[in-house]
Amino acid sequence: MSVTDQPAGNRKRFWTILTIAALLVVLVAVVVAVQLGRGPDGAQTTSNTGTAAAGGTGTAVPSPAGASPDPSAPAGTAPTGAAPTGAAAAPVSAAPGIAIPPADQQAAVQDMDAFVSGSAAIMAAQTQPSDAELAALATGSALGSLQADTAEFAKNGWHQEGQPTVVSTNVVAYDPAAAPPQLTLNVCIDSSKVNILTAAGDAVRTGTDKDRSLNILTLNRSDDGKWLVSRVSFPDDPTC
Repeated sequence: MSVTDQPAGNRKRFWTILTIAALLVVLVAVVVAVQLGRGPDGAQTTSNTGTAAAGGTGTAVPSPAGASPDPSAPAGTAPTGAAPTGAAAAPVSAAPGIAIPPADQQAAVQDMDAFVSGSAAIMAAQTQPSDAELAALATGSALGSLQADTAEFAKNGWHQEGQPTVVSTNVVAYDPAAAPPQLTLNVCIDSSKVNILTAAGDAVRTGTDKDRSLNILTLNRSDDGKWLVSRVSFPDDPTC
């Protein structure tokens, strides 16, 4: 006998049972889907795609040290600077196979610190620095970038507040036979305390805990023995 041949009461019970069975199937499917979305420890899992850390910034690659702040740019692009006075010295190391005289390493690290702290001081001032002041810190493309950035800061009335810190320094290349002698440092810089402000004190960019990134600094030794930063770049993954 078909469903249509059954009495009305039986047909009603049949459709009620069928509806309940369908709801149970949906409920089981939802429970299974929820369980599949949880990790082994029961925590909800999420995708990390597209969240490259810059300066730990959970963001895209940061701009070079001293780069002018685009308010729409990701955090971690603030100009770099030096550790506050009294802060513990950042650790310094050399990559395996790098044989560098201690005197050259010490001088290069000191001059790198001077570049970082000097850049921060210049960005904090609300006046356009002289070419001589900038040339005492950098050369080559690094000097060109610093000149452009300071000019933009002066034009817009911006200034930097707060001191970034050098977290660590690693010598990754050293070529004393180059003309001029050259070395490369991987420098981890924390800019979480750096804010960029207008002349009126309004925030253009505010530092966050994620503003920490690896800067690749190329330095060349000048005739007077000073190591000047000639190029600033970043690895594909700037996390440090």
